[in-house]
Amino acid sequence: MKNEIIDKYSIDSSILVKDIGIAKFYFNKELNILEIEYQANVNIGKEEVMEVLLTRAEIVKGSRVLVLVSITKEFINFTDEARSTFVNEQKKDATAFKMALLIKGLADKIVANFFIRYNKPIVPTKIFSKREKAIAWLLEEQ
Repeated sequence: MKNEIIDKYSIDSSILVKDIGIAKFYFNKELNILEIEYQANVNIGKEEVMEVLLTRAEIVKGSRVLVLVSITKEFINFTDEARSTFVNEQKKDATAFKMALLIKGLADKIVANFFIRYNKPIVPTKIFSKREKAIAWLLEEQ
């Protein structure tokens, strides 16, 4: 059953809700998963983080969602200020209750591990290289 849900999600169940240039937002209402897909060749600073978080809040309208952050494109740079801003703002915003980081390569994995260990997101956060595993983890114990 869970594999059917994951397959369905990865094929056709998410809807593009908004494109802000640096990221696209997809929502799967059935599974309550908001995917934030960062675009290639972007630098993410404090202003960009705020734009992403404000867009997320606008989309979910106070509802609690599972968040899948997809960082699978080439060259995405999150500044130290961006990472700390994300965590600090997340403390004020209780809309995400679990977050999966879908990453592409080893360098991204190192940065993501640093983010989790150093910045300590307030919601359970794990790193994945496969979409299916990220979604399965998000759907566990809801």
